[in-house]
Amino acid sequence: RPGADLPDALPPFLVTYSSGSTGQAKPVALRQPTKLRRAEQSIGLFSITADDRILSASPLHHSLGQRHLFCALMTGATLVRAYPFSPDLWISAVAEHRVSFAIPVATHLKLLQRSIQSEPAILAPFRCIVTSSAPAEPEFKRAVLEKADFEFWEIYGMTETACASAVRYRRGDSADHLGPAVPGATIRIDDPDTSGAGEIQVLADCLCDGYWGDDGQWRAARTADGWFRSGDLGRLDGDGNLIFLGRMNESFECGGLVVFPAEIEKAVADLPQVDDCVAFGLPDPVFGNLVSVAFVTGGDVTNREIIRHARARLPKHLWPARLFKRDSFPLLTSGKVDRRGLVAELTG
Repeated sequence: RPGADLPDALPPFLVTYSSGSTGQAKPVALRQPTKLRRAEQSIGLFSITADDRILSASPLHHSLGQRHLFCALMTGATLVRAYPFSPDLWISAVAEHRVSFAIPVATHLKLLQRSIQSEPAILAPFRCIVTSSAPAEPEFKRAVLEKADFEFWEIYGMTETACASAVRYRRGDSADHLGPAVPGATIRIDDPDTSGAGEIQVLADCLCDGYWGDDGQWRAARTADGWFRSGDLGRLDGDGNLIFLGRMNESFECGGLVVFPAEIEKAVADLPQVDDCVAFGLPDPVFGNLVSVAFVTGGDVTNREIIRHARARLPKHLWPARLFKRDSFPLLTSGKVDRRGLVAELTG
């Protein structure tokens, strides 16, 4: 049954390590029926057929790279590999092979953002693009929708759960949420605060079959009634759509108030000259932590302009106090920003 502890005596069909963005990569075990359900989930959600050409820029030891592979194997679609990722390789692969479907991680889209906005025809071959792994900025999603002639989806999930929520964005729709739970999955918010924010927990028929060789950690990852603890913060809006607020272990206090980095990152990234940013707290004897932001730019912008932009959009306790300009951010093999590594570089 999905989510059952996997006996050490019974080898799994596949062991996939999580990205390690939480500080410790976990050996996620999958039986063959579970892996097939996960591929069928994506095939059904995004109407993948033998006519599709699927572009994969993720490693095969990552769940996303495997999803591309299994969707191609099970439908007869053509798989186009463009790994390791680079914007030039991704763009040339799309043009040469007339790619129709891809699930790039949000970091890849950020690196492609300037090229896409200056030359929308890059995406002309696509029938469907799905962004995943970390929410893309709403302004970027709206910009893509204004120029796109394809389906544009965003999903929320993790290696342990597969896709838990999904939304197909359309012009004029809100791009601030990650949609409702997909069929076969249920999402709840545990112990919400007065704003409705709490830990995102998932119950799904695509839940993995345990952590290989670590039953204790797998039991700790679930509630007494079987829900998976995501370690992510979020809330549900009035329509049941999931709003992502960031990792629980990334939040921090400033002046006695809780700071969710995702809120700051969304505001700063709305500045056209900012290509990417990461918010975090630096210890301070007075406030507990100072709100700090590392950023990558694609144009001329001063620290003063970034601060003024952020202050116009955020409450006072979220105003950036320290800024760090970077040429690029370190990445995990999954394509996500290595947040821990970046903060260690800046503070070490």
